[in-house]
Amino acid sequence: MACILIIDDDEASAANLAEMLRELDHEAVPLRDPGGAQNALDTGAQALVIDIADGDLDAFAFVRKLKGLTPDIRVCAYASRATKNDLVAAIRAGFDDWLDKPATSEEVRGALARMLSPDAADSSADAAATETGEEEKGSSVDDIIQMLRSGTIDLPQMPSVARELRSLLGDAEVSPEAIVSLLEQDPSVAARVLSYGNSAAHGASVNSLRQAVFRLGTGSVRSLVETAALAATFTAPTRALEARFRSMWQSCVLSASASRLLAKEVGVDPEEAYLAALFRDVGELFLLGVMAKVDADAVDESMAQLASLHPKFSASLLARWGLHAEFQAVARLHHAAAYEGGTRRLELLNVVHIAEHLLHDHAPALCGHPPDGPGLEAATSALKLQEGTYERLLDAMTDIEADALAIAG
Repeated sequence: MACILIIDDDEASAANLAEMLRELDHEAVPLRDPGGAQNALDTGAQALVIDIADGDLDAFAFVRKLKGLTPDIRVCAYASRATKNDLVAAIRAGFDDWLDKPATSEEVRGALARMLSPDAADSSADAAATETGEEEKGSSVDDIIQMLRSGTIDLPQMPSVARELRSLLGDAEVSPEAIVSLLEQDPSVAARVLSYGNSAAHGASVNSLRQAVFRLGTGSVRSLVETAALAATFTAPTRALEARFRSMWQSCVLSASASRLLAKEVGVDPEEAYLAALFRDVGELFLLGVMAKVDADAVDESMAQLASLHPKFSASLLARWGLHAEFQAVARLHHAAAYEGGTRRLELLNVVHIAEHLLHDHAPALCGHPPDGPGLEAATSALKLQEGTYERLLDAMTDIEADALAIAG
């Protein structure tokens, strides 16, 4: 059993969290006065859950100071409608984990398991060493911007199974057996294809990878493989924040699934729309991991500097991976106030933009803010979306969510 402190100016929220902690056999101590946290820690509390939106408290400054005084304390951020800037600020301040508000009992259990494990202590010690200069100091934001512009930053490589599958599918006469043979070289990808082929959305069960490939078709198989490869390419900035980073990844896959659903309505290739949405912010995922290592105090300002670069960086990364020019264009242009290009490009951009709105309206906590771009009305008009279609697709988001999260892994 551990003693867990709670700082949350919402008394009902604090009481609910305290009840969950007690049901998990922990001692819970809600604190209205943050100043009492140090006294409570002196009595043997092991962890603190703090609402970073508490109006009476600068949570990030508070945790930085607290970690300086009590480096062994484990601290979990508790937040609703948080942004990526909040996540980066939490990493820099020394938070050990993250819970979306409101959290379920299982989510609370998982966060505590991660924070209170022996590995968490090692991770915290490493972070403390970095903060005190015992490890090599991180690059500045200006350094990172210069490396991005010059192309000298160390970029991730896409797993070989995705590259080889793209090459295979470039042959119009490729056999299912060749695809199966390639998939079998990566057991985790093969398992994902087989699992998705057996999902309720596809009817009766299949007994082999070959049957799954036949059932799904090459387009869906490629989407699954690209998703699995992308998930393997990017990892959480710190071990303790894996849950939060995973939720960001899940939002990418859900918006891609929404793009596929919309594409079927407007005569656009569904799998092409899925991949365009999946890859659109690939650079932002990478830069978020980079920002977690930056030695900078003004995190929000730093993120804003990098945010202006991420669309072009995303497009460059997709080009490096050999992905289609239209995917590169969507990554580069999808934040623009107005879209330009040929018919195919405009269709993909508008499908992805509407999908972002669907995701925001369905699960605003995953987005943090409304999507940038020309706006929902302009995009629906460009695609000649019939009246009532958006509302019907929004209702369908609940149905596709479980499937999308299964694909996300």
